Amino acid sequence: IAMGNAMSAVKEGSLVSYYNPAVTVFQNDNSANIGYSFLSLDRSLNFLSFTRRFDFYSSKDTILENRKPRSTAGFSFGIINSGVSKIDGRDNQGIKTGDLSTSENQFFFAVGIRFSQKLSFGLNTKFYYYKLYEDISTTGFGMDIGLLYLLNSNISLSFVMSDLNSKYKFDSSPVYSTEGTATENQFPLGKKIGLSYNFNEIPLLAATEFYFDNFGTKMVRIGCEYK
Repeated sequence: IAMGNAMSAVKEGSLVSYYNPAVTVFQNDNSANIGYSFLSLDRSLNFLSFTRRFDFYSSKDTILENRKPRSTAGFSFGIINSGVSKIDGRDNQGIKTGDLSTSENQFFFAVGIRFSQKLSFGLNTKFYYYKLYEDISTTGFGMDIGLLYLLNSNISLSFVMSDLNSKYKFDSSPVYSTEGTATENQFPLGKKIGLSYNFNEIPLLAATEFYFDNFGTKMVRIGCEYK
């Protein structure tokens, strides 16, 4: 929370490809995250992810201590779920017909590759399932691509493009029959440029990020963490 979602250039801690798939190659050991939220107005937000890095060594390397990997890869997968329950359903006469609910889900799988000591690349694939009403649901598929460049031991730079090809297509004809319509909702194509700085003198990590998309949204995110 303290990082303000400015996470695309952060390569320390418990890493998730949601912010930048290129950071998965920097995960130390295994990382698992689970979150379950109780929100007001019968809303929910849940999260589950797992990230792991793999180091590959040359078969010709006979030195057992302090070996440097020939190449490094990482992967991350998870689920993000949100929804609203206990929505009051009523007919045209205002008589209650029961409770309704909505549910939106994202299933993601990412792979990252470290090309050199300074540069890594990642690809995140995302599958969406959205249940809007009893007989109205939709699916979608999108991708994120990310780069991470280590300028030096303290400074990291990032660039991420998110939600390539992501969209929802709704068809209301199961409810309204011939009066139903088909609607397509394109996700914003987001771009992030990030920077993180790890201080040597004090145990502090600071990061900033500029986000913009093709819908006209622009925002700056800033965060820091005392380790």
